[in-house]
Amino acid sequence: MKLTADMVAVRFALDRLGNLIEVKLRGQWVETIVAMALDGTGWHPTPPGHWFDLERGGVGLEVKSSAALKLRGPTLNPAFDIAPQSRILKDNSRVKLPAPLRHAGLYVFAYHPRDDAKADQRDPAQWRFWVVPTCKLPDTKRIGLEQVRTLAPEVGYEALAEKVKEALRLATRGRVRPPAATARAHRAAS
Repeated sequence: MKLTADMVAVRFALDRLGNLIEVKLRGQWVETIVAMALDGTGWHPTPPGHWFDLERGGVGLEVKSSAALKLRGPTLNPAFDIAPQSRILKDNSRVKLPAPLRHAGLYVFAYHPRDDAKADQRDPAQWRFWVVPTCKLPDTKRIGLEQVRTLAPEVGYEALAEKVKEALRLATRGRVRPPAATARAHRAAS
């Protein structure tokens, strides 16, 4: 039998991913859920190490995830890292920026609330999402789930494309381009 990359990927997922996903891999899993929910809307994944996870017309989208259960036990205070970044990846090396900033115009926060025997973090239907324009985020390094809930309505993956479209309109006011500070920082690092 000839093996393909897709066959190996499916087998890896079936053999290695249980109903709870290790934190680093979980983030990539959720990025894939978001990317698939946005298929056909012009958003595409960026390369590993990029300053955001998905991109459309120069606007970046950052995906952040948390879960009620982790492999080591329950999460007491779910929160997400939103710290401005001080470096970008250029030519396979990290380049320091003149000032830390958030590169993405939009954030998608994903939370897996199940903490019972039926919790399955592989299942897109068990995840809840909030789409927030970067301009609405507080000037902090972390944001708790309760604060995220005050910034945007909760949706399932089926409604992500529409919520991203709405948030993009709000974030760009009809312009499809990165915030000026982000564009300047990227030019300075070039």
